[in-house]
Amino acid sequence: MAKILIVDDEAGARETIKDILAEKGYEVVTAGTGKAAREIAAKDNFEAAIVDIKLPDVLGPELLRSLKEFNPKMEGIIVTGFASTENAIAAMDQGAFAYLLKPIKMDEMLISVARAVEKHNAAVKLEEKKLELEKFNELTRGREQKETELKKEINALNVQLGRPEKYK
Repeated sequence: MAKILIVDDEAGARETIKDILAEKGYEVVTAGTGKAAREIAAKDNFEAAIVDIKLPDVLGPELLRSLKEFNPKMEGIIVTGFASTENAIAAMDQGAFAYLLKPIKMDEMLISVARAVEKHNAAVKLEEKKLELEKFNELTRGREQKETELKKEINALNVQLGRPEKYK
């Protein structure tokens, strides 16, 4: 199942979200500060992160940007009790997938997490398919080159044997 990082300085909120997501089958890791979140993200990959907009040591959108340096395909969900258009724009500018208001409506959060995980998984799958296509193209190029070399060798041998046959 998908792994979710929750970053909130309010232990009660962090644990509530953790319990709800774990009940739905997600693997959940929590942090109370941006520093702790960065240390965790440096060692592990997450499909999504739920990040409070105001933490003791960093603003959520800034943290989200730095977490994405460790895992660019990770999707971020910003939560806030300080709703404003300015905050929402800042969050989206830093790569947030969703912006939720506190108190969090759990059904909205679950939908946002599921969609974030879907988007992450699609990005991972896209990267895998691109690599697969690159490998296929390399094999094809190598096959075409080898075929050309073999035809030249066959034609040279036919000339050496005085045969009129020619591969094209």
